[in-house]
Amino acid sequence: MGNIQMNTVTIRNAEDGMDYVTMKAAEGAANSVTTEKNRYCGYGYPYFFRVKIASPDKSWSMYYLSPSRYREDYNTDRKDFARDLYGVLYRKFMTADQYIEFCAKTDLKNIAEVTLEKKIPFVSNDRLLKENGPKKEKAAKDKDMVLKRYYYCGMVHHYSYEYQGRKRMRAYSAVVEGEDLEAIGRLPSSITASFGNPFMQDLARMALASFPNARCDEKEGWIYSLMHYLDWRVTQKFVLDAPAETFEALYQQVFLPTLNKGVVISEAVWAEFRAKQAEINQSNQEKREQAEAEKQEQRKQQKIQQAKDEERRKRRQDLQDYLRNTQKEISDLRKAAWENTQKTNAKVNEMWGDTLRGDTRFVDKYGDEHVIHTYDKYAYKSGDTYVTSDSPLEHGWDWEELEKKKY
Repeated sequence: MGNIQMNTVTIRNAEDGMDYVTMKAAEGAANSVTTEKNRYCGYGYPYFFRVKIASPDKSWSMYYLSPSRYREDYNTDRKDFARDLYGVLYRKFMTADQYIEFCAKTDLKNIAEVTLEKKIPFVSNDRLLKENGPKKEKAAKDKDMVLKRYYYCGMVHHYSYEYQGRKRMRAYSAVVEGEDLEAIGRLPSSITASFGNPFMQDLARMALASFPNARCDEKEGWIYSLMHYLDWRVTQKFVLDAPAETFEALYQQVFLPTLNKGVVISEAVWAEFRAKQAEINQSNQEKREQAEAEKQEQRKQQKIQQAKDEERRKRRQDLQDYLRNTQKEISDLRKAAWENTQKTNAKVNEMWGDTLRGDTRFVDKYGDEHVIHTYDKYAYKSGDTYVTSDSPLEHGWDWEELEKKKY
């Protein structure tokens, strides 16, 4: 294979006539763009697209895949590629090696014999990537966020496999960038204030133990982590597939020049991205407003239901009070009737007893009773002496006329 001339070209989508990317491509190679607008690529990348560059004889092809952005939330148990209300794609973090292995395994899953030949760090955008691991960076711009680690790594993997009896090679590249973020917030003032009191410090330390991520900052005071997550994205996703005998030449002359110069996504695509993101944001805002409206309606219905429940409770209480009062009145009537009956029976027994004994009861002016053995209607008293008569008698000043008892 001779030298291949590389040109900078702008690749247009034949379906919508829109320019997608500007990149290096082999002279004479055919190019095309395919999109999957129902395939979400994370916040900032609303859909997936693939650029294909193929030789005239279709013996080799190279692909550029649109970037993708993810978030791994350490506090949330989510499945891979789970999308939340705010348009964020959740997926467990992968290093550059892991991501390429995942892509190769997915693409070549129907190939029986696939061999990883080599792993190569590559130069991208004039940055030499030598480490496959985290690097410390300064604090994040957001004052409420702390950037704990910054990961940036690019790798190329070479795979060999057989297809229709011929050996072929495939190169994958990817750059993975990740920001390990921690949102912070103050501890409750009831705890922080206790540290200034020498008698409360032990209790404050015990309370502090319930916040496992708490740490001391002399300027800000005691703080603890509210949220811990990692934002990461994958760019520079290129795939070269070629026969084994021409692979190395194509890798050096086509793949690496394109990879190292990078790809510029057109402003038209970014405008569509932004419009799509605005649509997603609007949809999310409507969902949030709808959710809030539903919550408001739910709270309203709860208040109405609480008012109804309170009214029913009050009515039940009023009914119970009414029944209690009625029962008390009935009980009082029954008690009064029973007492009256007892009194009546006592009077009847007393009257019968007096009659049988021949006694008559008289009452003096002080209300005291005097039982006199007589059937006469009138009685008079002077000291301890009684005089009775069936008709009124004239009596002196020292005699008191007694009144016959009325039962």
